Amino acid sequence: MRGSGVYHRLGTLSGRIDSGERHVWGKKKCALAAVLVTVLYGAAVTAVFSWVYQMNDDRFMKEVLSGVYNGTPDAHVIFIKYPFALLIRELYMLLPGWDWYGIVMAGINLLCLALILYRCLRIWETWKGKCFFLAMVMAGYTAAWLLRMLAFTYTTVAAMAGAAALFWYGSGSRQAKGESAGSAAVTVVLAWLSYLLRDSVFYMLMPFAAVLFLNRIALLGEQDRKQTVKQLVLPVVLFLLVGLSRMLDRAAYGSQEWERILADADAR
Repeated sequence: MRGSGVYHRLGTLSGRIDSGERHVWGKKKCALAAVLVTVLYGAAVTAVFSWVYQMNDDRFMKEVLSGVYNGTPDAHVIFIKYPFALLIRELYMLLPGWDWYGIVMAGINLLCLALILYRCLRIWETWKGKCFFLAMVMAGYTAAWLLRMLAFTYTTVAAMAGAAALFWYGSGSRQAKGESAGSAAVTVVLAWLSYLLRDSVFYMLMPFAAVLFLNRIALLGEQDRKQTVKQLVLPVVLFLLVGLSRMLDRAAYGSQEWERILADADAR
């Protein structure tokens, strides 16, 4: 059948790429290579292009957080969750004069790229495989995301964080039981970051996350109930963080005046 032929050719290509002498890099070497490529890429992009705010909402949040809007830095920016806005406000108070909102948004995009590169370098063991998929990731990122990275919005940054979380979780290990606690923590932080930036993006990614989760459970089967229970830790921790963030956000906007402002913002 035509479909089986396509899968056969893809499998053959993968086998050819991953053939040859093994070069198993440790975590430090993979991390160093991923960071180096990302820094060079970010520097090259910055030298050629300009970073811009695509939406007025982001400019508004920047002005509120920096204190330009009302004279003192404030974390009540409506569109992103209060705990994360509070962190950016503290940066403005610590080192005023820097565009911390833009720095954080650009930094999240580049951090996600570095994490994806790191994972690819860890998975593929041959020089041929590492180089091929490094080139594939960089080409794909540039073609699909460069303009979105340069003309950023909090929505697109939330989408990148969520997509990186899905990739990190889905590629966590070839067998679900092999994933470390540190790797699971990266998934949780990226997904939580997506929620803090824009909750609607986070909720749209949840069906895809559920498919990956159920696939892990299916791989474990009924024989390994202990490992199956361990898989529940990650979503439980994530939704505890989401619930705590929601409570803090509601507390920050608990007054009647803020409720009216939020209702107007939702209507808009």
